[in-house]
Amino acid sequence: MRRAAPALARRLASTAAAAAAHRRSTSSSSGGAAYDIAAHTPLLLEARQLLEDLAPVEILPVAGVTFEGRQDLLKALTLRQAVLAVREPDNAYDPNAVRLETAAGEKLGYVPRTLTGLFKLEVSTGHVESVGPTADNERLGARVRLWPTLPAVTLDPLPAAMAAQIDFEKVLGAERWASRRAAALARGCCAFTGVPASRLPLEPVPLLRYATNSASVSVVGVAAAAAPVARAMQLSKIRDAGERAAALALVVGLNGWGPEDLESYLRRVHSRRRQLESEGWAVDLSSLLAAEATAAAAAAQAADADWSG
Repeated sequence: MRRAAPALARRLASTAAAAAAHRRSTSSSSGGAAYDIAAHTPLLLEARQLLEDLAPVEILPVAGVTFEGRQDLLKALTLRQAVLAVREPDNAYDPNAVRLETAAGEKLGYVPRTLTGLFKLEVSTGHVESVGPTADNERLGARVRLWPTLPAVTLDPLPAAMAAQIDFEKVLGAERWASRRAAALARGCCAFTGVPASRLPLEPVPLLRYATNSASVSVVGVAAAAAPVARAMQLSKIRDAGERAAALALVVGLNGWGPEDLESYLRRVHSRRRQLESEGWAVDLSSLLAAEATAAAAAAQAADADWSG
């Protein structure tokens, strides 16, 4: 992987005993083996590496580094430090803006406007490529290496009360959710690793967008994830210590992070959870419902066309 392979190996080794105990307990239960994170980590990391090798790479300058005290932030950056590219459709100046931030959520700047069309995912992954003086020597600049088509593996920070509102079957109805679920899994492979459904079962995971302006969390889509990846992304639901350690190691490996990136990201997740609770953020399902309405209308139109033909 891109970063800290030795550190990842040590982390996996340090949790081997606990993970083995967890495997013994889950493999005896119905379907438990499919969700065994530690057992499937080698396969998932190998598949993610192949996906990364085939994905297009962009090395680009960070735009907007002179605003909001970002020069001080650039001074603290280290080479290969994790960077996340996050779409920002509620940006007042450019609805196509793509924000660049550290794993801790610190804003570095933006993808240059001429390149934002390459970024279709809600959150994609990358790292710091270089930091140094600009040509005029009056300020610092930074370049990042990004994989626009490689989705970041993120953890769900939603409090239980908010997570309960994202009950797709309840919101859409059993029939519509069955259709939507089938559509999400139709690609036949994990969106985060490329592992096919023939190797590991797939589970639908919600794609979330956090809008500070409206204090809302929107469900903007559903993606297919290999069962262990889907399990790891819902870290807050994992109570077993060994399984939690294996889940964190998987997230580190899939994102190509170092231990420091993981620690920063976990602090961010906990902070966001507290923010969602204290500020009373709402769950917004309008984007999902609109997409469903559009899909239903298109299906009805196609059916009418077939009938008339």
